[in-house]
Amino acid sequence: MGARKNIQINIMETCPQCQGNAAKPTSTLQTCSWCGGSGKYTATSGIFTAAGECLKCNGKGSLRSLSCDSCNGQGRREVKKDLQVDIPAGIQNNTRLKISREGDGGELNHDSGDLYVVLRIRSHS
Repeated sequence: MGARKNIQINIMETCPQCQGNAAKPTSTLQTCSWCGGSGKYTATSGIFTAAGECLKCNGKGSLRSLSCDSCNGQGRREVKKDLQVDIPAGIQNNTRLKISREGDGGELNHDSGDLYVVLRIRSHS
């Protein structure tokens, strides 16, 4: 027989207003002006060339014309969440406990990640 503890955490949840797409419903897609819609960039300096994901559109190749007001165009927002955690009997100090699907919400309405809680056991006085 273990214990049940209530904890409060801050997590990033998928924005309920835009379902994670970071845009208002009336928004339209526009081709990214930085990468021309490729989602990638290249930069040359002398004999060196660097390539990577476009920083303006995050590799998507397009941008929404109007950002969501609820999440400021992020697709997610920070919220406080109350959780009940079941702690198994005999658990050791500094044990990392995995709580499935209670972590940050995925981008574009994907599943939430896992939450890991490090347990600090106080001795009885």
